Amino acid sequence: VRTELLTGYHYLTYLPTSASSTANPSTQNVIASAISLPLGETSNIKGTIVMLINEQQILDLLKGIQWVDNGAMFILDEKGQVIISTSNTYKLSPSLLAETQNANGYETYNADGTTQMLSFTTGASGWKYISLVPKSVVLERVNEMKTWAIYLIILVVAAGSAAAYWMAYRSYSPIRDLVYTINKGKNVPRNGPSNEYDFIRNSIAASVA
Repeated sequence: VRTELLTGYHYLTYLPTSASSTANPSTQNVIASAISLPLGETSNIKGTIVMLINEQQILDLLKGIQWVDNGAMFILDEKGQVIISTSNTYKLSPSLLAETQNANGYETYNADGTTQMLSFTTGASGWKYISLVPKSVVLERVNEMKTWAIYLIILVVAAGSAAAYWMAYRSYSPIRDLVYTINKGKNVPRNGPSNEYDFIRNSIAASVA
């Protein structure tokens, strides 16, 4: 990696590397960025500026994404090499590379027998951002919303039925009381009229006649 960085022309060249050593095995992975000097000179290169970016700082930013702990995200430079990976894998499988040849896309992808949702997009700089998330994780929120929608429908139907029953009972009570008042003490059989309205009508007609 060192030889590659210090030879040839570089302009914002990024390379994944590791700063760990036997002297300090706990050193975090870093991303190396190189710029050749003087700027714009492609043949008579006098030196190279190399900047090291702590990979963990970028990974910490990605942790704000809800599903990142359940999936994997890769960032590729314009040359197609992986410079950032949340899964510690810096080489994509040939099948995954073939699926991400286009600039942007969103589709299902079978990885190790698990259905994954593959999403990738290319930025203005030429970098490509690839994410792989299990389909079950993606649909978890959708299934949760569906469950809540079913509960809401059941609640609305139950509340509507209770309200309809209460309104029907409230409307029927005066008629029932009127029938009771008319029939009080008369012991008129109810097997003749089919309902309370017929009973009231027949009672009024019998009183007027």
